[in-house]
Amino acid sequence: MGKEIVSRLYFKIGDLVQYVSYYGDIGGGWISKGDFGIVVGVVDLEDGHQIVKVRWFSDGHPTDMASTCLSKVTLSGSSVIVLEKEVK
Repeated sequence: MGKEIVSRLYFKIGDLVQYVSYYGDIGGGWISKGDFGIVVGVVDLEDGHQIVKVRWFSDGHPTDMASTCLSKVTLSGSSVIVLEKEVK
């Protein structure tokens, strides 16, 4: 059983996020993690997805992103935790 990045989290303004792309196929898959940013805007779509505006730490510019390209990050003491779920 592998892990997949949570794709339908409901983001809110102020959430710390990380850009994450996931590609899976029969022979295996890969997860690519990128920059960190702060959610500065959210648009809820009718199908349960979100468009999330993220201000990235790397360049300071806001970018609209699909919620499936982001993972929510939490801080626990000195550890950074990226939320994941099990793939069935």
